[in-house]
Amino acid sequence: MNAETAAHLAELEARYDAHLGALRHHAESLGAAVDAEASALAERAGTPPESTAKPLIPDGALLPADDDL
Repeated sequence: MNAETAAHLAELEARYDAHLGALRHHAESLGAAVDAEASALAERAGTPPESTAKPLIPDGALLPADDDL
């Protein structure tokens, strides 16, 4: 490998590292923004009310066997 090629590769590696660092920083910022938005939504929503719906199949109910269907 000649000196020109080595210098070009070194420049590409430096640019790659800089871009990768910027992408990681951006990902961390996005993650923090998503966490903040999720917390704000949860705070606004409060505790959801308990469901008053009855289950379609009561606990302990026997289901028909596949052969019976």
